[in-house]
This record gives sequence, C-alpha cells and structure tokens, in this order.
Amino acid sequence: DMRLECKAGGKTFCLYLPLSGVLLRVLLRLSLGRKAKGQGSDDVSEEGAGGLTDGERKAISDFAAKAVKELKRYRKKFGRFALLEASEKDGDFFRLLI
Repeated sequence: DMRLECKAGGKTFCLYLPLSGVLLRVLLRLSLGRKAKGQGSDDVSEEGAGGLTDGERKAISDFAAKAVKELKRYRKKFGRFALLEASEKDGDFFRLLI
C-alpha cells in the first residue's frame, strides 16, 4: 500500500492507495499526457492535444509494471520507506510512503 500524507494549515490528511501497476499507469499517463501550461510548447501528438501514441502507452505500461515490481521487492526486503518527502519552514509537508 502507498500512503500519501499532507500537512497544510495545521491539518494533516492521509490517503491510502494500493501499490498497483494499474494505478501507477493511470498516474503516469495523466502526468505525461498533458503539457504543462506556460511551457511555450504547442506540440500536438498523433492522438490530439494531450493524447499519447500507442508506443508511448506501451512504454508507460512496461515501465509501470517494472517499477511496481521493484518497489514491492524493495519494501519486502527493507520495510516501509518514504519515496518522496518535501517540507516547508512553517511545518507543512508532503510525504509519499511505500
């Protein structure tokens, strides 16, 4: 399982998600399939604005499957760990625990 923890304005929020290839593929497709606003690029992929080609989808699926397998193997060997952690001086933070 993955746990997303966020503290903002004195309140802490936790969201538990399964560590699965399907979820990782969806998140990767959403993040890679859209251009960041203000980046100055008006490129349009073969499938239209924000779309991914079949080759890109296949590469994302392959990567997600390998990544989930390695994350689970690492967690089994070493226990839970923070994959991402960011904090501010005022005490607000964001953590992604595996």
